[in-house]
Amino acid sequence: PACAAVDEEEESHAGTVIRFVNAVAAEVEKEFPEAVIETLAYVYSRKPPKKTRVRHNVMPCLCTVECDFLRPFGESRWKSNVVFEDDIRRWSGQTDRLYLWNYCVNFRHYLHAFPNVQAMARNYRFFRDSKVRYFFEQGHEQGLHAEFGELKAWLSAKLMWNPDQPVAPLLRRFFSGYYGPAAKDVERYFSSLYAHANEGNAVAGIYNAPDRVYPDSFLDEADRIWDAAERATVSADPGAWTNVVNTRLTTDYTRLHRGYGSEAQLAAASRRLEAALATGKIRL
Repeated sequence: PACAAVDEEEESHAGTVIRFVNAVAAEVEKEFPEAVIETLAYVYSRKPPKKTRVRHNVMPCLCTVECDFLRPFGESRWKSNVVFEDDIRRWSGQTDRLYLWNYCVNFRHYLHAFPNVQAMARNYRFFRDSKVRYFFEQGHEQGLHAEFGELKAWLSAKLMWNPDQPVAPLLRRFFSGYYGPAAKDVERYFSSLYAHANEGNAVAGIYNAPDRVYPDSFLDEADRIWDAAERATVSADPGAWTNVVNTRLTTDYTRLHRGYGSEAQLAAASRRLEAALATGKIRL
């Protein structure tokens, strides 16, 4: 009852959290004046308290878990994004130690397309302008080598250094270095994927099923592109061929998950996915 009364007064569950963490931080400071106490502003505790302010040695960590990552903050009208924008502004108004935990992965379907690349730079600029000084991007540790995991890790690092730089040259550099002779094919797949994703009211959430981003027909287009990419690399650049086959797993996984395609298409997708699973580096 006492905690409920605090949360009612503060109009947020962060009321009890921050009051408690502030008390801990005050005691810690007596012996360790340089220490900073981090606490999550996560889901039920993300809305900042109405009255209590974080101590100077407390670091709130906001998480974007409910948000849409297809369109950037400031542009997306997805309700969770609008609410998050308000929350981050209110937290940034009371601390210079704002920490952000962000996502670029679908936790329910690691291999499913998660089209957030076009929003990354603008989101990073939004976070910076919102006084975020500490940043963590959670990516594809469980789905290594698929769904552009390496691209997103590399691009995230580049944009953390400088979120104002143009993204297109970075993408071209990565595609050329990682896919070699198949760079143009992969760029074509990438562009088509994002064109389909931006149609309609698709949402890229971290728990979405693989049926909300693009239509079945895109899988056939994607397979034709991947076939060309494999032909371009299989003899000329075996390393790039491996990267092509791994990135193709997103198309294979979605085809199998939907059960879409001919018997031959489904069998080929199954063989590629089983071979990848056998390496131990891919999880469903």
